[in-house]
Amino acid sequence: MIPEDSYGAGAVIVWDRGRYDNISEKDGEIQPIADALAAGHALIRLHGKKLRGGYVLQRVAEGDEERWLLIKMKGEGADARRRPVSTEPESVLSGRTIDTVTAAGHGAGES
Repeated sequence: MIPEDSYGAGAVIVWDRGRYDNISEKDGEIQPIADALAAGHALIRLHGKKLRGGYVLQRVAEGDEERWLLIKMKGEGADARRRPVSTEPESVLSGRTIDTVTAAGHGAGES
């Protein structure tokens, strides 16, 4: 549980779940995911309930303000019109949205 006065405190849901495959390559070989993340650029294939297909995890800022982008790769399942965050806002566990969890006053989220 995240303490109330800490970054990220508030309602939390499990928005998606599934497995992933590391498809990051270096010199024609699959690179360990830890090495790809340390380098700031990882290629993954998601097999989630909501997100599927190839994605790039790209670090765009480092240090105390570290930030990452998740970018959909062209190909399988790529559809620029699809907006799963807005069209499928429900938790894959409970079916509730962040708004319903917040309104119910369940602290940090579903458990």
